[in-house]
Amino acid sequence: MGRVRFHRSHKTSTSPHGAGTPVRGRPAHPARSRRPAGAARLRLEAHKADDAERERAIHGRHRRNIGFRIATLGLASMLVFALTFPTVRLYLGEHRELEVLREQAAAAQEATDELKAQLRRWDDPAFVQAQARERLSYVMPGDIAF
Repeated sequence: MGRVRFHRSHKTSTSPHGAGTPVRGRPAHPARSRRPAGAARLRLEAHKADDAERERAIHGRHRRNIGFRIATLGLASMLVFALTFPTVRLYLGEHRELEVLREQAAAAQEATDELKAQLRRWDDPAFVQAQARERLSYVMPGDIAF
C-alpha cells in the first residue's frame, strides 16, 4: 500500500481554522482520512481485539473438533471391524472348506471314470478269458498247463 501524502492548500480563509485552511500534519479534508481519530479509533481497536479473541476461540474449537472427529472416526472404524470380522472369518473358513470339497469331488470323479472304464473292459470276452487264465489258472480244453 502506498503512503498517504498530505498537501497544503493555497486557499485561505478569514477564520483561523477555516474549512479551506489545512492544519500542519493533517489532511485538508478530515472526512477523507483513512485513519479514524479519537474514540472511533478506540472502538476500532476494541473490535479488532474482539475479532482476534473470536478467532482464537474458533481455532481452539477447531482443534477440539479435529480431535473429536479423529476419536469418532476411530471408534466407528473399530465398531465396523468388530461387526464384520466374525462374518469375514466365517466366509473365509467356508471358502477354504469349499475348495477342499471341490478337490475331493474331482478326485472322486476321476475314480468313478476309472471304474467305469474297467467295467467296460469286462464286457469284452477276450479280456474275461485273459483274466480267468491269469487270476484263476483256468485252461481251455486242449491246452496243456505247466
